[in-house]
Amino acid sequence: MGFASLLDAGAARATGPTVVLRNTAFNPSSVSISVGQTVTWDYEDSGTPHSVTSDTGLFDSNPTCGQSSGTCLTSNGQTFQFTFTAPGTYGYHCRIHSFMTGVVDVSSGPLTVTGSSAGIARRERGVLTAGSPARGVLATFTDTSPGVSFDARVTWGDGTGPTSATVTRQSDGSFAVTGSHAYSEDGMYTVAVTVTDSSGATGTATTKAVVRDPSNPVDALLESTLDRLGR
Repeated sequence: MGFASLLDAGAARATGPTVVLRNTAFNPSSVSISVGQTVTWDYEDSGTPHSVTSDTGLFDSNPTCGQSSGTCLTSNGQTFQFTFTAPGTYGYHCRIHSFMTGVVDVSSGPLTVTGSSAGIARRERGVLTAGSPARGVLATFTDTSPGVSFDARVTWGDGTGPTSATVTRQSDGSFAVTGSHAYSEDGMYTVAVTVTDSSGATGTATTKAVVRDPSNPVDALLESTLDRLGR
């Protein structure tokens, strides 16, 4: 769900929003981030003891704050950090001052899916043969959520699906979705690819499949023309 760190003054800060503890309040009291980002709480309240304590026990800057001989945030420049690894709304409070409350809204990291310009073309011009399996890259996508896994599903446009597809990481850090399908009839089909990551983010893209039937005179003419043009 996340990981925490309590830092002394002058320690390195993580990227993400900062909440300042000042005048017995969290400022701002609400922040919004994406999965994988870190929130930093910066103590600047001149000795008034505070803690940053999750309402559900997920994180706590000072578990003994408020107890006899317990420790709290009391030195200006002290910081507490927590990295959120799952989407949701996370409330927190101060152990000493119950009216001090805050909220962190965490959304799924952005997942962007783009239909492949090649579609599922078995041939350069994207013309497929009815009854023959077509295979290839259906879509590519990027996802900034750290450490997630993916599920890709394809609806082929001919009433079949959704079926599972394969996700492969590419050398540039993006991902490719590949699949295979045999169309029984000629025509043009809209293929929809939906990718969902394990943090809950989802994205959909479409591509086209053009299918010919060699027994159809029109398709046969198209095939002959493509042959003369070198496909």
